[in-house]
Amino acid sequence: MHFQTLKSGLRKLLKIPIGDTPRKYFFNDGQFDNQSSAMAQIFSSVESGLIKWSHYPDIYEEVFQSFRNRPNLKILEIGTRFGGGVELLQKLFQNNCTIFSIDIDPRCSVFEGANVKIRIGDQADKEFLESVVLEMGGLDIVIDDGSHDSRHQRRSFETLFPLLGEEGVYLVEDVEHSYFRKQKGWPMFPYTFMNYAKRTVENLNSEFRDYKKVMTLAHQDNSIYSVNFFRSVIVFKKRQLSEPKVIRVGNQSFPKSL
Repeated sequence: MHFQTLKSGLRKLLKIPIGDTPRKYFFNDGQFDNQSSAMAQIFSSVESGLIKWSHYPDIYEEVFQSFRNRPNLKILEIGTRFGGGVELLQKLFQNNCTIFSIDIDPRCSVFEGANVKIRIGDQADKEFLESVVLEMGGLDIVIDDGSHDSRHQRRSFETLFPLLGEEGVYLVEDVEHSYFRKQKGWPMFPYTFMNYAKRTVENLNSEFRDYKKVMTLAHQDNSIYSVNFFRSVIVFKKRQLSEPKVIRVGNQSFPKSL
């Protein structure tokens, strides 16, 4: 009893959110940021159920612009829900892609179409995820808009990122849930996905440490090229990195006249 009281008092002191995303942030038929932009117009044109933060079109523009004209893209969406994400991806990449979307709700199968495949399963199930990627025949983009549970986000990432193709992108949405107690969030808790992603940043430069490595993630050795943090979104880019080396170019001395 004393321990529960202590935890409750600590939560109040740290002002840790107790529930899910506060209702005050939700707006029906509201406008996205930069509503006049082409990307915001694409978001607004979606007719199926879509729930996204108002600043997401700007992030999608920055992250996916270089992919929009690439042929034969293979995209995996985690979290089909009411089909809005699938429709958004179809509008964004048009006929240049094959989309697989996964969800635990069998009713989501209704959103399957010509270039859209719906598969029912758990995003934390390693064997299920591997079977989906095998069926896809490759993987260029992953968008995790699933349970938002840090444990699930991490398991999906650790399974799928190694299967992501060269120059691929892994985007995780709604990472503000790392701060919600309902989703096992806690600002100092090391197992939130936010803190997990922060540790991947440390590993980007781990070979330069002159002390024993505190943590290693085997799957990311020479494979994570960059980690970008946006509000509510984290984006990992994949590129095989070579052994780091310093290149000297030009004359490495001062002029003799000095």
